[in-house]
Amino acid sequence: STGQRIIWCRPLNADAKLMAWKNSGMRVILLLLLLPLVSSLGPNVVFILIDDTGFNDIGYNNKSSSSPIPRIRTPHIDALAETGVTLTNFYVQPICTPTRAALMTGRYPFRYGVTGYTISADAPWGIPVNETFLPEFLKDNGYATAMFGKWHLGFYKPEYLPMSRGFDRQSGIYNALADHFSHVIGPGYDWHVNQTTDWSLKGQYSGNLVRDNAVAYIRERSRGSHLSEPFFLYLSLIHISEPTRLLSISYAVFCLKKKKKKK
Repeated sequence: STGQRIIWCRPLNADAKLMAWKNSGMRVILLLLLLPLVSSLGPNVVFILIDDTGFNDIGYNNKSSSSPIPRIRTPHIDALAETGVTLTNFYVQPICTPTRAALMTGRYPFRYGVTGYTISADAPWGIPVNETFLPEFLKDNGYATAMFGKWHLGFYKPEYLPMSRGFDRQSGIYNALADHFSHVIGPGYDWHVNQTTDWSLKGQYSGNLVRDNAVAYIRERSRGSHLSEPFFLYLSLIHISEPTRLLSISYAVFCLKKKKKKK
């Protein structure tokens, strides 16, 4: 979306990063914009895509020498930006499906018929299967691949699903705008794990599910025989997108800050 940010970070200690991310709650879901370890074959890559994040929704974009405390605080993202490299001049698609299509194919979406619209829940189409996706190229070069979060690139046939397009693992929603607790969009339930509907996750917050899947995957890939195989982890976060629903603890912290500001 229009507010996506790109940060390229240096490698840090994996255990320390995982602990910081796990303990810091909602806002640190973005902390996975780092390269946790380097295998003998190539760097591990974690790519995070965020829908509906405004330019000033990131801490380092809304503070200055005259206002050193940002209105929206993202301390972990700010730390990554300060110790890494930020890209400040780039262009992205304004909505969901074209953004993801460009990322996965490396081509302008209009070249295969995707421009100013998204794939609806009842749409009988997806990104053409003759387009080779990024994880397919990576798998050909020895990478393990996984994606957690929102797909939104077609799901009306199995060949359009993530595990048919280069991902070894998948957990999340196929479409968009699913409720963050019930995972329901329209008349249908939409949370799948490795392309199997998982009803047991109904009632669990989507942001936490994506976070926990990512932490578990990085820990798994950081041990034993997995160290010799690089991985590509794609996180497509969905909890910022509509419908807007927050965990009660996040809402309480937000309200407390507003009350303090008014005094």
